[in-house]
Amino acid sequence: MEHTSSRGVLLVGNPGSGKTAFVSNLLCSRASSKFIHNRILGYHFCMHSDKGTQNVAKLIINLANMVASTFLEYSEMISSDSFVHRVLHSNCPQDPEWCFQEGLLTPLKNMVKQPKEPWYIVIDALDECSNNGKTEILNMLKSKVQRLPKWIKLIITSRNINIITTGLDGMQILDLRSDDQRNLDDIDLYLSLKIIPLRASILSRIKTFFSITDNNAPEKRIVTSLVEKAQGNFLFIKVMLDFLFSTPESVSWTENFPKTLDSTFQLYFERKFTSQESGLFIHRSYPSSLFR
Repeated sequence: MEHTSSRGVLLVGNPGSGKTAFVSNLLCSRASSKFIHNRILGYHFCMHSDKGTQNVAKLIINLANMVASTFLEYSEMISSDSFVHRVLHSNCPQDPEWCFQEGLLTPLKNMVKQPKEPWYIVIDALDECSNNGKTEILNMLKSKVQRLPKWIKLIITSRNINIITTGLDGMQILDLRSDDQRNLDDIDLYLSLKIIPLRASILSRIKTFFSITDNNAPEKRIVTSLVEKAQGNFLFIKVMLDFLFSTPESVSWTENFPKTLDSTFQLYFERKFTSQESGLFIHRSYPSSLFR
């Protein structure tokens, strides 16, 4: 990010591959890259369940407030200039792209003290920013990315969707692959640190869950079984561990719990396609094994 001429980085990956976890760490952890952590100008988390996060006008106003809290010169410009103030506080819902241009880009470019080091705007889960098929946030970014001041770079995460990967010119695309050996090694290490110290009673329940009868190194067998089921998906691992570490009175709770990653894709499809017609389309268009 320091030496690249690109407009920023687009990190793509499957659901549960760690995109939001990465961004959260970048924003909140002191152990993350100081080069980026200390120069985050603004951020936005899109959520499919929260319509407010899909509102492009709210995104622009929130970014303007965050930028104003960092750069005093910008803050004074948007508070003293009646035109810019009116654009941000009155005109954004009607014409968000114009609002972004006149309320953010133009004032930033007009600052006398232009930063020499890069600053970053972080947007997580861009694929979840659509509202009823409308991709207003994506459309705004597509038209404005190249107009950003050179010292502003974007860090965006998304599922690997063609309309996003082909629509953001000048972004370097990094693929967070679940089958990357480094990711698989991380999962193996993470599970080992979680499983090996467990009490015998909890290990016994987990062995029952996975139908492990051999007592020779049961912890390693449990780790191996979880790694195979997760298929490189860290979120699946986290959910499984939360479930397995619970303390039910019997093992009957195991019957209806999703034991494979395919089950999480079924839940994802059901979230995206809620009508009966779309459900029929899914089951007719995809192999039945995907839903078992």
